[in-house]
Amino acid sequence: MKFFKLTFISFILSIVLYCSYGLKSNALEKIERNEDDNKLIRLKRKPSKSYDLSSSEEEKPSTRERLKKQLEKLKRKLKKRREKAKKKIRNLKKKIKNKLRKKNKKTTPTSTSTTTTTTTPTTTTTTTTTTTSTTTTTTTTTTTTITTTTTETTTTKKKSIREKVSSKVKKFFGGLKSFFG
Repeated sequence: MKFFKLTFISFILSIVLYCSYGLKSNALEKIERNEDDNKLIRLKRKPSKSYDLSSSEEEKPSTRERLKKQLEKLKRKLKKRREKAKKKIRNLKKKIKNKLRKKNKKTTPTSTSTTTTTTTPTTTTTTTTTTTSTTTTTTTTTTTTITTTTTETTTTKKKSIREKVSSKVKKFFGGLKSFFG
C-alpha cells in the first residue's frame, strides 16, 4: 500500500514538473495572429536591454553619474568612520585623565606634619593623524593617508594604568592603519 502511494505521488510530481517546464519554454515565445493572412507567426522574445556598441556616447554620462554617486557614498562612509574614530580617541583620553586623577588622589599625603613626594613613571604618547582627501575630475580617486607615530618610554615596574590605556590606543590606531591601507 505504501509503495503504491509513493509511486502515485511521484507520478503526479513528474507530470507537474513536465507541464511547468513546457509552460516555461512556451513563455519565451510570443504567438501573434497576422490579420491579413490569418497565419500564426512565432516571434522570438527580444531581450529587455539591447546593448549596441555604437551608442557608447550615450552611456558615458550615465557611467559618470554612477561613479559620482559611488564616490559620494564612499566619502560619506569615510566621514562616518572618522567621526567614530574621533569619538573613540576622545573617550580614551577621558579615561586616561580619570585614571590619573584617581591615582593622584590615592597618593596624596593625609598627615600635615610629614610631607611625602611620590614619583610616577611618565609615559609620553604623541599621536599625529593626517587625513588627506584628493579628488581630480579625470580619474576620480580618493586617497586617505593616516600616519600614526607613537613614542613611549617604559620602566621595569608594573604597567601603570596610563600605559595600559596607551597600549589600547596603539592597537586602535594599528587597526585603523591596516583598515585604510
